[in-house]
Amino acid sequence: MKKLLIGLFLIVCVFCIGFVGSPLRSKADTKPEVIEMEAGGGKMRLEVCAEDIIRVRYSPDQTFDEKDLNTFTVKKDWKPVDYTISEDDKKLTLETAKLKVEYDKTTETVSFMDKAGKVILTEGGRVHQTTLNEKTTYYSIGQKFVSPQTEYLYGFGNVNDGVGLRNVTVNIDQNNTRKRTPMFFSNQGYGILFDITSNGSLTWPSSSAYQYTGNCTDSMDYYFFYGPEADHVISGYRTVTGQATMLPKNAFGYVQSRNRYTSQQELLSVVDTFRQKKIPLDSIVIDYYWWNGDFNNILEWSGSWPNPAEMMQQLHDNNVSASISIWPSFRVGTKTFNTINDAGFLFPTASNFGQNYDPSSAEGRNFYWNMIKDSVWSKGLDSVWLDACEPETSNWVSNANGEATAWGNSRIIGTMYPLLTNQGVYEGQRAIADNEKRVNTLSRGAVAGIQRYGIQSWSGDIAANWEQFRKEIAGVINFSAAGLPYFSTDTGGYFGIDVNNPDNREMFMRWLQFSTFNSIMRVHGTDCAKEPWQFGTQYEA
Repeated sequence: MKKLLIGLFLIVCVFCIGFVGSPLRSKADTKPEVIEMEAGGGKMRLEVCAEDIIRVRYSPDQTFDEKDLNTFTVKKDWKPVDYTISEDDKKLTLETAKLKVEYDKTTETVSFMDKAGKVILTEGGRVHQTTLNEKTTYYSIGQKFVSPQTEYLYGFGNVNDGVGLRNVTVNIDQNNTRKRTPMFFSNQGYGILFDITSNGSLTWPSSSAYQYTGNCTDSMDYYFFYGPEADHVISGYRTVTGQATMLPKNAFGYVQSRNRYTSQQELLSVVDTFRQKKIPLDSIVIDYYWWNGDFNNILEWSGSWPNPAEMMQQLHDNNVSASISIWPSFRVGTKTFNTINDAGFLFPTASNFGQNYDPSSAEGRNFYWNMIKDSVWSKGLDSVWLDACEPETSNWVSNANGEATAWGNSRIIGTMYPLLTNQGVYEGQRAIADNEKRVNTLSRGAVAGIQRYGIQSWSGDIAANWEQFRKEIAGVINFSAAGLPYFSTDTGGYFGIDVNNPDNREMFMRWLQFSTFNSIMRVHGTDCAKEPWQFGTQYEA
């Protein structure tokens, strides 16, 4: 008995020594492990999502509300992660198999290091002020990060100021020519996604620090991704926000568009000319005004398109797919306006484009999709072009006061309009029982997470000149570095090209060569027709 008791005592001692001296480890559930500390009157939270993904969240009022619509992320079922925690009077250190994360109790900042202890990134200070009081208090919160002189940032959407951003201010919002997203990769081997859906900004308060500010958010909230390779950072981003869906094969061929094809007869004639000349064509785009009227988005075909179903059959017989432009705004007093307004899915703010629909509820998104399905999808169209889906008008865009949406004030979800409206189109199309077409939506707006909804985007209504062409190269690279895969430009620029001008002809040809190596090769523009034969026999060849 004495030996048994001694044995049990030794076992207990070994167990206790092992517990005191060994690391804390993750529980076997699917939620990230959470470590919380008081900081500056608020509260700091570290979440261990993966060995190389750490979520950092700071709340000025010490509460961390669960997010629903105001998040870019979808990842919930995280696998358990082994990690260690050690703590003394000055710091708390968290360590995974790939990272060390230190919280400095004096400065109340977080640092990230590799396993050898080399610093990858260190926070600077943070500032906040109240911007909105509803059920929850929302703040403008700015988080600084120390940045060595050798650091350059890549991403944030189609930023065309240059490749490798430093001392460049970037406004994070949605605009005709700005598809901005709060995600970037650093040449220091890490990336950050700010899970803040309001508009925001990247600024450089000093030569050795950058700052990200969310304009209307309950907390500073970001995911740190360790690479050090860019591909690994993007993989982490896709893990958090959702994988990119594969577009249909014809999306990667040659896409012909213009502002605009005026009739069914004209469109079919253009396709016939491509085939007669044996110039490859995979898809053609029907721009706006296919409906009755002007900028009213009446979802009824005009007399210039007498039989769209028959037209689509002829296109498919020629192995050509087609997309069509849909706007999110409706002119007051029209039949289509009355239909969606009576259902209660329009914002009250009106402009010369009409009133925008509210995509913040599943019911609103479903209603909008069913209107599209009844008017164009049922006619055999292959995909939808969601034009002006920032949206171009309404208080949502201005973000000064916001719109009163079904979810809440739109200022909190200021970048989310294109993501939400694309979600409705994706889910609606995928829910059609006999549908075998992959989703392939052309969306003028693009932000974090939108890659999971089968979209491609482009740089909007840009100028037609050599300088803009140079900028587009940087824009495409930064869009890709932000984790968004499918992008194009209006080849040759949207405005002002002269097909008879020799310099313009060469510019178009060089731009077309560039478009060949984009993920999407697409020609579009106004003021002229841009089919290959419009540029003379030399360039057509």
